[in-house]
Amino acid sequence: FCTKSTYLKSNRERYARTFWNISKIEQNPQLMAFEKTPIYMLKPQTMHNIKVVVPWAKILIILRDPIERAYSHFKMNYKTLINRKIRGNLTDFEISFEDCIQSDMSKMNTLGMLNETFLQSSNDVKREKWDRLLRSKRIGGDKSKWCDSMIIRGLYSLQLRPVFDEYGPEAKDKILVIRSEDLRPNLVTNMIDLKPITDFLGIDEMNIIAEKKIHATYAKFSAPMTDQDLNTLRRLYDPYNKELHSILGDGWEDPWPMLGHSEATITRESLTNEYLTSPIPYLHIK
Repeated sequence: FCTKSTYLKSNRERYARTFWNISKIEQNPQLMAFEKTPIYMLKPQTMHNIKVVVPWAKILIILRDPIERAYSHFKMNYKTLINRKIRGNLTDFEISFEDCIQSDMSKMNTLGMLNETFLQSSNDVKREKWDRLLRSKRIGGDKSKWCDSMIIRGLYSLQLRPVFDEYGPEAKDKILVIRSEDLRPNLVTNMIDLKPITDFLGIDEMNIIAEKKIHATYAKFSAPMTDQDLNTLRRLYDPYNKELHSILGDGWEDPWPMLGHSEATITRESLTNEYLTSPIPYLHIK
């Protein structure tokens, strides 16, 4: 909703009708209303619109290991692709995770976002390049439409900086950023720790027991992530993950020390010489 610049103060009532149960809130003013829209992170103007339409709102941002997020995104799209092939809507069409990696990285390379100086650029330059990246045309023909933004969604520091710039000093009270992994159930009790969120919202603590697996793919999957895919994404995401510390502070020095560990077929230790000490530029572009 708030990705569109036309939805400002004059449309506050429309926003409320869309996402809130107005009658229940009128009966109980203590109730809180929520909405979740992942694409808000990608749209640079969204946070300004949110601040205008619902200036009292608090924003909860949940970040997942970017490699796991990208691969989960790919599996979702791949499942859709397979279903369409089964129905006969697509024939003789294959796509790999590597295709999606190369699609987004090619766009980044064209904009000079893979060279060693980019991360040392000013915030204005980073924001300008990020905006251009989002507006850039797909590369790779039909395959790219199944991959568009799959990899760049994991460049969290480029997305968070404008959010915190928009809110300025208010950010510490208005925005909470947590890792998705910290919301996974306790392996013994199956309980989910929501205390950081309830404290942030100023509501009573609550106990939630997970009734199903989180981030689980149940269908048999035939398009695995290769070791090369894993290495490439580790090199891409690692410096961006480390940049989160300058935005979010303590606790974000190395938020995912085992990047992609759930999907990995090789250990971080085996990558020490090849990956952790690799200088930038480090990416192979086809």
